[in-house]
Amino acid sequence: LEDTVYVSGLPDTVSEDDVVEHFKTIGIIKTDKKKRPPGPKVWVYRDKASGAAKGDATITYEDPEAALAATRVFNDKPFMGGTPIKVQFADAPAGSRAPRGGFRGGGGGGGGFRGGGGGGR
Repeated sequence: LEDTVYVSGLPDTVSEDDVVEHFKTIGIIKTDKKKRPPGPKVWVYRDKASGAAKGDATITYEDPEAALAATRVFNDKPFMGGTPIKVQFADAPAGSRAPRGGFRGGGGGGGGFRGGGGGGR
């Protein structure tokens, strides 16, 4: 995912708006049309039971160059005056990964008998 960054080390009080305000300074965040109403494509991971932020988020930019810039500018820098955060390119979701390693197709085969026969009598 060239246009999406994964952020870890965020405070457990962080909101989606906090993340948007911080990360939009580097580039245009993509609009998520699935949201009602449509809004920035930012996902803050939350604990299902408590609803508290887990400290992780993903941000999807319009431009892969902005995502690259975000990894360079924000990684290991304080978030909102707090502790440093980690910013890296996001991995594809587990179900959508291409198989690892190469596939070696069946190879050549070959030959058969090419007997030219020559014939002796």
